[in-house]
Amino acid sequence: MRRATAAPNSPQAILAESLSAREAAAFWGAGYPVAFPVAPQDFTMAAVLPAVLYTMRWGHRRGSGKFETVYGRNPSIERIAAALAASPEFDEFDASAGQAILGDLLLAFCLENRKRTNDRTDRLIRVLPAHYFSSWVDLPITVTHLRGAPELLVALLARQRDGSHVTAGGKGHFPIGAGVDRNAMLRLFAAGVSAPNGGPGQEANLTGDRFDERVELGVDQLLGVRLGLSLGSAPLRLRGEKPEVPNQLGVATEAAERFFEDLNVFLRAYGSRAPRQSLLQMLESGFAVGFTTLYLSTLGILLEWERTGRIPPRRNQRPWPLLVDCSMGTDRELRQASEAGMDDVLRRLRRLPGIMLCLRILDYTVRLDRALALPPSGPDPAPLINLFGDLLFVRGEHRDYARDLARIQHRSCSALSDALEEAGYADEAEGLLQKNRAPFLRLAEAVVSLMGEGSQFGKYRKLLDSGLMVQEPHGIGTRRRSTVQGVIADRRSIQLSNSALDYLVHRHLCSASKGVKQRPLSLSTFLTIMRDRYGFYVREAPPGMELSAELLARNQALLERRLRDLGLLRGVNDAESMKRLEPRFRQEEPPTPGQPERDARRVEPGR
Repeated sequence: MRRATAAPNSPQAILAESLSAREAAAFWGAGYPVAFPVAPQDFTMAAVLPAVLYTMRWGHRRGSGKFETVYGRNPSIERIAAALAASPEFDEFDASAGQAILGDLLLAFCLENRKRTNDRTDRLIRVLPAHYFSSWVDLPITVTHLRGAPELLVALLARQRDGSHVTAGGKGHFPIGAGVDRNAMLRLFAAGVSAPNGGPGQEANLTGDRFDERVELGVDQLLGVRLGLSLGSAPLRLRGEKPEVPNQLGVATEAAERFFEDLNVFLRAYGSRAPRQSLLQMLESGFAVGFTTLYLSTLGILLEWERTGRIPPRRNQRPWPLLVDCSMGTDRELRQASEAGMDDVLRRLRRLPGIMLCLRILDYTVRLDRALALPPSGPDPAPLINLFGDLLFVRGEHRDYARDLARIQHRSCSALSDALEEAGYADEAEGLLQKNRAPFLRLAEAVVSLMGEGSQFGKYRKLLDSGLMVQEPHGIGTRRRSTVQGVIADRRSIQLSNSALDYLVHRHLCSASKGVKQRPLSLSTFLTIMRDRYGFYVREAPPGMELSAELLARNQALLERRLRDLGLLRGVNDAESMKRLEPRFRQEEPPTPGQPERDARRVEPGR
């Protein structure tokens, strides 16, 4: 395949002529996966879990499958329903009305159209996690459309303390590539799944998984089974240079550890007790909460690194403070206060493309030179990025080497400045000559400007929207079009959906230090956890924001009303100490020896 070349006199061509073609190719892009392992671009949170299930089962990233081979190029619900209706399992759906019903069921539980339309002839773009066999469906067609989010979750759950890639096996509740029975998440979604002979050697057999027809499943799970099995095998291993799962968690190690704790405790406590659809909704919200906290914690840490050249130690890492609009947008004053906080996030986010590219340039330069023995890049990259900070600020034991690098980069900045000024890029040329700033930062900011500062920032903003699940029914953020000082702008606010509240309350009704046993939880303690663990402020103003006590009291009252409506809050009077949170679903309990496990049951509010 021929590599695309830059047009003459284009910014990329100027960069290649001033530096080198190899450097231009390395610097021309977005993101730095060592600091944050998800590529800055949009993705769909609902499509992440099937890819996670596949990677946990087989131990590598997903490649091409048989979806388009079996159902044709760009298949629709209508075509898939017709094909399934012709199989013996759906012989009563062969009439046109039956196929329409089958198509609607697939659209409700298993598959999703582009832009979430309900038309049975539209293009399908993702599969939903109805069952483990949903992971056999290769949607989205290219796994890179998920930007590395499934790989981040797998590395986070695997908790392998060393190595550049996640390897098969491991300890804990979520071993990778070790079969269905040993992995708690796979067991949860793989009801009725078994491998032939049940013996060793079947872990890599892409056609080996079987479904026990005697197992009773809900219609949503059964449709996922039929759809997956209709393809004949799981997708192949990703071809190319990077089929392995990177063992990288990014710089926000405290947020990553809390993300793991939340998923670990929640899945073990409620995985087989909550109704499947409620569980999926809460898991989506849990992914949104954890991912957003991780992303914004990374933003705060890298802003600190730009200023000091050091990654804060884990004990000093804090979540980004955000005001939660508990009115869900109905209270204008609360909504505007939350939007003001998110406006500040977006202003700070504009610095992130330059910082990420600065790290990429440092990484590329030092690895190409091979003058230093570098610390490993994962799972905790703090030693490596702290070393880059020493080189950036010309300090530490490698001070002499850092001076040499700075001189080289200063000459590169001067050469690029001359070329840009000659080509008419005066602003970028002037920025490259600001000698009061480190040459690596000057070069990074110039390249970001050449790539299009708005375009680069837009990618990071899309990533934030994907994490928040903006405008999604189970998300934690919303967006609206507004006019600010005569300029039309999209404004975002933090609004926790009902499923997000469900997830957060149920998660913290269990203590991580006591397994999955329930603990008493007052509303006051819950609000403190929300603030300290996720940066979600409800009854207090976030640092740097002045809000009236009356507004904050109204915000808390709105949250209490929503929790009561959901059956999660009980209080016999207005005393804060008497307001207690309670679960809607029974927690997982180990079965008594010789006794079968109980069916999932709901706990009636007040019981």
